[in-house]
Amino acid sequence: MLVLLFAEAERRLIAHAEELAKRLDAGERDVMREYRETIVALKRLVGEARAPLMTTKQAAEKFNVSPKTIRRRGKKLGLEAIRMGARGNVIRWRSA
Repeated sequence: MLVLLFAEAERRLIAHAEELAKRLDAGERDVMREYRETIVALKRLVGEARAPLMTTKQAAEKFNVSPKTIRRRGKKLGLEAIRMGARGNVIRWRSA
């Protein structure tokens, strides 16, 4: 249920931002603050949820360390391990 609520909020924020963008394009500069606040709210709502997950190798390349270091110190590097697969033996990483 919560997922549906957030999806609806996202849809509404996008529609509102589009309407404000049209008004900005028409020369109404007084809506810039509201437009900016709407975009910030949308970014907070969507947040990192849409950030792509990285393999251990990709995370190691990003941080210029070995894959073993990612597995040992991922949390200290600001990464969250997402376990996937039937047995949970596939690990993907997301910025925490």
